[in-house]
Formats: sequence, C-alpha cells, structure tokens
Amino acid sequence: MSKRNKIIGIVMAGVLTSGLVMAQGRRAGQGQMRKGALLAAYLDLDEGQRQKAKEIFEASREAAAPVREQLKQMRQAMHAAVTSGTEQQIERIAQAQGALMAKAIVIHSKAMQEFYALLTPEQKQKAEKMRGLLRGFRAGPDPVQ
Repeated sequence: MSKRNKIIGIVMAGVLTSGLVMAQGRRAGQGQMRKGALLAAYLDLDEGQRQKAKEIFEASREAAAPVREQLKQMRQAMHAAVTSGTEQQIERIAQAQGALMAKAIVIHSKAMQEFYALLTPEQKQKAEKMRGLLRGFRAGPDPVQ
C-alpha cells in the first residue's frame, strides 16, 4: 500500500471516529486538529471553507458538551449498577446511555452534513474516495484468501 493511501486512511479514520470520540466524552485535542488540517489539505479547502468548517465543528463540540457530561455520569452510574445494582438498573441505565449516544451521533452527523454541503463537486468526489479507502481499512484482510 502506498504511503499516500496510508495517510488518507489514517486521516479518514480520525475524522469518521470523531463522532465516537465525542460520544465517549473525550475532547478533541491537538491530534484531532492535525487530522482536520490533513483533511483540509487533502480536500484542498479554500480559506473560507476552512474557517466555516472550524466554526461548524466548534459549534458541534459546544452543542455536544452537555451530552458528553451526561454520558460521563451514565458511565459512573453503570459502574455502580454493575458492582451493586440489579439487572433492571443496568437495563434502565443502558437505555438512557443509548439515547444519549444517539443525541451525540445526531449532533456529529448534522455537523458533517453541514461540512459536506460546503464542498465543491470535486471535493465531494475526493471525500467519497477517502471514505471508500477507509471502508477497505476497516474490513481488513479477506479471511478466505
């Protein structure tokens, strides 16, 4: 595999997993910012697109902050239920966690939709190509071969 394809895969993995990172209650740090810069460079975003993307994803992080905090509290509650609760408590907490994770996914997906709308047709084509490469990375080697 070429070095370029490896870099593209790594960048897309970071971008696409940012929703999961957000759902798990972690803040995007410098590593996420570098991945965003790599994505912006690969897609050849102009300065206006870069600024708008930054605004979109910052707003998304702010909107998700209360959800991240609630998820943190739910993880603590689940730990307590696992160690000294009942099955009903575990199921109730899991249902609540699922609803919160769904909220986090919706927030992230709306931000991605807004970002995608900024792209030119050529940039959208590049983004789809990257998505296809990532799908190949996630699938791993074919066990039949």
